[in-house]
Amino acid sequence: MSIYFLESSGLTKRYVNEIGSNWIRQIVTDPQNTVVCSKIGRVEVSSAFCRRYREGYITTSDRDQLIATLHHDCNVTYHALNVTDDVLTEAVGLLKKYPLRAYDAIRLATALVAIRVLIQHALPPLIFVCADQRLSQAAEAEGLSIEDPNNHP
Repeated sequence: MSIYFLESSGLTKRYVNEIGSNWIRQIVTDPQNTVVCSKIGRVEVSSAFCRRYREGYITTSDRDQLIATLHHDCNVTYHALNVTDDVLTEAVGLLKKYPLRAYDAIRLATALVAIRVLIQHALPPLIFVCADQRLSQAAEAEGLSIEDPNNHP
């Protein structure tokens, strides 16, 4: 059993064909895997779909279907974790240590809080899936196991 934390750059690849999309889809569809994300991922990935629509890459119908599918998957397929006070406190600490964007710090903090829960329950550590170099470097500095979907064409 593997536990994967898909931050937004990884999560987007499930829905939009990019380098690493097939690898992400294999992770999500493998019943032996558990997929975790932050609930704010819904907003960020929806934003990516809206950007693609504004830039003319997808239609209105495509955008709306992608958003509906993402929201369904966040409720049914993924373990979408809440942004709690512990996560926010952890995120502020991360911002003091690393040059992260606010949402990046929240996603990384969510993964770090999740790891503590996994350890308490003697479960395997999660694998942080991220295509953003700056966020990956901070996650690695915090001791997380990192996978870049772009390394899986």
